[in-house]
Amino acid sequence: MNNYNFYIASRPFVEKYPQVLASALEAINETGEWVAQNQKEAAAIVAPQIGLPVEIAEVSVSRYGYGVKPLTEDVIQHQQQMADTLADLKLIPKRLDVASVVWRPAR
Repeated sequence: MNNYNFYIASRPFVEKYPQVLASALEAINETGEWVAQNQKEAAAIVAPQIGLPVEIAEVSVSRYGYGVKPLTEDVIQHQQQMADTLADLKLIPKRLDVASVVWRPAR
C-alpha cells in the first residue's frame, strides 16, 4: 500500500510567494535530516507529544521516511487512480484532474 504525505497550498499563494515555499521545503528537509541522524533524541521529543513511551516512538521514528521532494509521475498517476475510484463510487461529486493541480518547481 502506498502511503504518501502531501503539503497543500493555494495556487495564488504559490505563484505570489515561490521563495516562501522553497524556504519551507528546505526547512522541512533540514529537520528531516536532523531527525534521521538523531533518532533517539527525536523520539524523546516526540514521545510526550503523542502520548507514547519513548521506546515505541523510537521504533516509529526509525521506520519513517524523511525528506520532501516534488511529486513523481508515478505518484500523480496513483493519486489519479484513487480520485477516479472515489468519483466512480460517488464519494466525490465530480472527476478530478490531479496533474492539473500539482506544483512543479522551476528547474
